[in-house]
Amino acid sequence: MRILQHLTLIPTLFLLAAGTGCTFDVSGLDENQVEKCGNGSLDPGEVCDGLEFLTSCEQLGYLGGNLACQLDCTLDDSGCIDGCGECLPPSSRCLDDAVYTCVVRNDGCGYYSPEVDCGIIRQWCVQTGDDAACSATCSSQCELGQRACSPDGTSLEGCLEVMDGETELCRVWNTLRRCGEDGCVEEPEPLCSDPCEDACEADSEMCSVDRLHRLRCMPGYSGCLDWIEIMPSCIPGSEVCEMAENDQAICSCRVCEADTKLCSADGTDVLYCSENGNTCTSWTTLFDCDGLSAFLRCSPPEGFVCALAGNTCATALPINPSPREDASTNDFAAYFTNAETFTDISCGPSLVGAADAFIILHLPAGGTIRAAQESTTGPKLRFRIQAADACGGANACLAQADQELLYTSFVEQDVIISVEPDPTSAHTSNDVDVVVERLPNDCTDVESEVNNVPAEADVLSAQPQENWGFCSRLKAPDPFSTDVDCFSFAVPTPGRRFELGVTSLLDPDTCISDAQLRLYKPDGSLVATSAIESQPPCTRIAAEETDMESLIALPPATYRACVSRQPMMPDVDMVSRVRFYPAPTTPVATSFFTCPATGWSTRSESSGTPGATWQCNTTGSRFMNVTVADPEFGRYFLMSPVADLSLSSHAILSFEHQFTTSALGVTARVFASTDDFSTSMIELAGYTVNTAGRQTVFVPAHQLAGLSQVKIGFILDLQTSFMGATTTWEVDEVTLYAY
Repeated sequence: MRILQHLTLIPTLFLLAAGTGCTFDVSGLDENQVEKCGNGSLDPGEVCDGLEFLTSCEQLGYLGGNLACQLDCTLDDSGCIDGCGECLPPSSRCLDDAVYTCVVRNDGCGYYSPEVDCGIIRQWCVQTGDDAACSATCSSQCELGQRACSPDGTSLEGCLEVMDGETELCRVWNTLRRCGEDGCVEEPEPLCSDPCEDACEADSEMCSVDRLHRLRCMPGYSGCLDWIEIMPSCIPGSEVCEMAENDQAICSCRVCEADTKLCSADGTDVLYCSENGNTCTSWTTLFDCDGLSAFLRCSPPEGFVCALAGNTCATALPINPSPREDASTNDFAAYFTNAETFTDISCGPSLVGAADAFIILHLPAGGTIRAAQESTTGPKLRFRIQAADACGGANACLAQADQELLYTSFVEQDVIISVEPDPTSAHTSNDVDVVVERLPNDCTDVESEVNNVPAEADVLSAQPQENWGFCSRLKAPDPFSTDVDCFSFAVPTPGRRFELGVTSLLDPDTCISDAQLRLYKPDGSLVATSAIESQPPCTRIAAEETDMESLIALPPATYRACVSRQPMMPDVDMVSRVRFYPAPTTPVATSFFTCPATGWSTRSESSGTPGATWQCNTTGSRFMNVTVADPEFGRYFLMSPVADLSLSSHAILSFEHQFTTSALGVTARVFASTDDFSTSMIELAGYTVNTAGRQTVFVPAHQLAGLSQVKIGFILDLQTSFMGATTTWEVDEVTLYAY
C-alpha cells in the first residue's frame, strides 16, 4: 500500500522537483509501476510518445496530413486531412518513371491520373514532397526492397534499382504486380491477397542464362521470393557472370576459352577468342562474312567458316532489318542453283529456267516489310512470301509481287522471302540488287479472328496511352461470307473526348472509300454510324461530326466499334484508330440545385402586367420553367453567365428540356449572344412541337468558338395569344462544352 500511496503523489512531487531542482527517486519501484509517457519511446499500451507514432493519418482512414501526440500519449488527429478517393489535388507522385497527378473526378474525389511519361522523353520522374516532375537526373525515392500497396489498393508497388547512366544506381518506385480481385493488403506486410509461391531460397545467387546478369533471390513482383537482378549488370563483351567458390555470382573478365571460335549472334561474323595477357579473354572478329558477300554467313557445321546461305528453304539467309538490309549480289547464277517449283495458285506461275534465293526473317504481329528490286539494269525479280514452316513446293504464298512487295503480318511468325529473277526479261547486267526493310505503321494491336460482331470484339491493349491503332485485313462481303472487324476500348473517365477513324494501314492520308464505322454501347445498342468518306479526314466517328454531338458526354464504359465494307471490293489492310484527347472545358455547367443559380438572370418582354417570368421549381427535382397563359404573349429570357470561348475551336451545348404548348405561333428558341441579347443573336436551336417528355439535347455550337463574353439564352417566343392556350418550357442540366 505504501508504494501505491507514493505513486499517487508523483504529480505533486514532480511539480516540487521542477521548482526546487529536486528529482523523484524511482529506483526502488518495479518497472511496471513507473510512468513512461513522455520518454520519447513507444512503450506497451502507447499509441504515440513525442515524435514516435504507432500509426499514421493514412492508416486511420484519412487522405493525408500529420498526427500530433498529446501529453497523455494519445493521438491528436486534428492535423489529418479528410477527403475521398486516393489523393488530394494538386499533389502528384512518381510511379513507373511517370508523373501521376491528383485530379478531381465527377464524384468530387481525388484520383491519380497519368500526366507525363518521363521515360519517353529520356528523363526520370523525381519526387519532392507532394510534387513530382520529370528531371534529367534520377533521385532515389525509396529503400531497396521497400514495398507498398498502391493508393487505390489494386497493385503492389516496390522499390527497385535502375541504372542512371553507366555507373550510377538509383532506387525508384515501380509497379511490381497487378493484384487480383481481392486487391493488395498492407498487413502484416504489403502483399497481393491472392497467394503465390517462392521460386527460390532467400539470398541465394545465380547467373542469368545469357551470363550477363547476376541474380539474387529476394521478394519479387508477386510478393514472394523470386530471382531479381543485382545491379550493375556485367559489361557486354567484356564480362560474363560466373559463380565464385562462395556461391556468389560475380562478373568475370574471362568471357571465353582461348583459341576457340564462335559465330556472332546475327551469324554475320566468325569470332575468335584470344587472351590479352592478364588472364582476361575476349572475342575478336576473324572473318566478316557479310562483308565478303550479302549471302555468306558463319557456319558451325563447316568448322566456323563463311559459307553460302539461301540456296534452299532449309538454308535460308537469316536477316534482321533494322530497319533496312541489303541482300544484293553480282554472282546470283553462281550462288543459287535451286529452281523451286511453286504450284499453289496464290504464288503465281514459276518462271521457266529461274533459280531462287531464300531469305528468312521474324515478323511481330502487326509488322510490315517491304522487299524491293533496286537495280534498273538487272533481270526483273519476282518476290514471294511464305510461312517459314511451309516454304516452297505446293505450299501457299502469303503474298507475291514483281519488283516490289509489301506485306503486313497479323500474327507473330517467321517468314521466308523467295527471290526469283526472270531470265527472259530485258536486262543489261546480271546484278540482283535486293533491299528488305521494315516499314513503320500505327499498329498497337492486331485483329484475331473471329471478330465479326460486337460480342466477339478484340480487346485493345490496356497500357495507358492516348492513341491506339487496330490493324486488320478486311475482306469485302460476298454471297458466302461476311468479314466485319470489331474491337473494344474503354472510355476511362467522364467527359473524355475521343474519335474513331479508318485509313489505309501504310498511308494515313489514303482513305478506304467504302469503309463504314459503327459504335456500340456495352448493351449492344448503336451509338453512331459514320458516313462513308473517300477524302481526308476519311471515315470517322467524332463529336464534331453531324448528329454525333452526344459523344462529348459518353459515360465511362467499354464500347465496341466495328468496321465493314461494301460488297465485291478487294481485300484491304487497314488501321482503325482510337484517339483520346483532353476532356473539354465546361465554361457553363449548371444543374439548378440552387435557385436562382449563380450568374443566371431572367427578363421578360410581356404583354401582361406583371407578366410571366422564368422561375425555379423547388418541388422535388429542381429546374427552371416558364408558363404563359392566354391572353398573355411576349418573349421570356433565361440567360446564362458569361463564357469565354476565345481559345476554343469547337463547342457543343447540352441541356435537358420539356416543351408543351396548345398555342399557335410559339417557338422555344436557344440563342447565344455577345452583347447581352441586345443586337447579337446567334440561333443554335428552335422547337415548335411538343416534346415527348423530358429530353436530353446536344446542339452543335461551333460558331461560338473563338468568341469571348458569350451568353447562352433560352427564349420562349410567343407572337400572339390564343384563346385558352397555355405554354410551358422547362430547362435543366445546361452544359456548354468547349475544346
